[in-house]
Amino acid sequence: MSKPMGQILVDRGVLSDTQREEVLRAQRGTNRPFGELAESMFDVSQHEIEAVWAEQYGEIAEWVDPSTLDIAEHVLCVLSGRQAAQFAMIPIRYAGRSLVLCTTREQLPRALRFASSTFGAECTLALCETEQLTSALQRHYDVDAAAWEAIMRQLDASEAA
Repeated sequence: MSKPMGQILVDRGVLSDTQREEVLRAQRGTNRPFGELAESMFDVSQHEIEAVWAEQYGEIAEWVDPSTLDIAEHVLCVLSGRQAAQFAMIPIRYAGRSLVLCTTREQLPRALRFASSTFGAECTLALCETEQLTSALQRHYDVDAAAWEAIMRQLDASEAA
């Protein structure tokens, strides 16, 4: 079981114990997510909330190496190579009616936003290391590694701005 978001934010020095308790009290009365309340009450950045969420998700998610998987063509075709590279994810299989996509912990928030807006609730995310995703994109979509790394640098720069 992963640590609660509030405790991680305290451990990182983003919130004090007192602030965490204030957010928890406010949460009991509203049922709003802890991260949303921490953002509005104490100006915790959305980036920090997403990083904590990705840390928590990484502790419970399935970890795979997509570069070693034989992925069926009907699964790969749900994304173009450009989309797979741009959103740092690769579809790996169907589990019942749910599409399983693989991304890295660092790209998880962005990948989740794209996947949920594109596929709705009918998808789940597994995690892998960056090198494994790079290899999988090359193997399954023939995405040039240098081009993919350039896309990642542009996205990192735009998110930092």
